[in-house]
Amino acid sequence: MNNKAKSVLGVISDILLIVLIIIAIIITVMTFTSKNSEMGIGNILGYTPFSVQSDSMAPTFESGDLIITREVDDPQVLQIGEVITYSTVLTDANGKSFRSYNTHRIYDIE
Repeated sequence: MNNKAKSVLGVISDILLIVLIIIAIIITVMTFTSKNSEMGIGNILGYTPFSVQSDSMAPTFESGDLIITREVDDPQVLQIGEVITYSTVLTDANGKSFRSYNTHRIYDIE
């Protein structure tokens, strides 16, 4: 293999290493922020990733899609047609409460 090919492979491997390090840093930050979060979900600079669990929002979102949300300080800025993720507290058959997250499009504002 000539020196030029080795140089190109070296640059590509360096870029891949940097990308892996960035991903590792993001995962670490999300892990620490989830422990300090009231919701128990990690976030990066106020943005929280969620995985779509059903096809109820198809074709906009399908099961397995990744959505990124951010918290809104003033709910008055939300408008009809926007997609939001909100949490509700549910109780299972044993009486244990847990938080559930739902993503829906705003259909009407009363």
